[in-house]
Amino acid sequence: MGLLDQVNKNKIIENSNEVKVSLTKQELEVILGTLKNSNFKGEVVEVLYNLVLKMQNSYLSFPPENDK
Repeated sequence: MGLLDQVNKNKIIENSNEVKVSLTKQELEVILGTLKNSNFKGEVVEVLYNLVLKMQNSYLSFPPENDK
């Protein structure tokens, strides 16, 4: 990898405002369950709603389990 490639790679990382996180289905269940049983001030409700929606969509993307 050349010096120019390293500089361009660093620029991409520096300009990114997004972090990729991988959570298991069980980890998402714990977080969503904890949030469900919590109280929040009105000033964070909209931001929290959008965050929970993202986590819920990630949770629902897991294949359904066959409970037998």
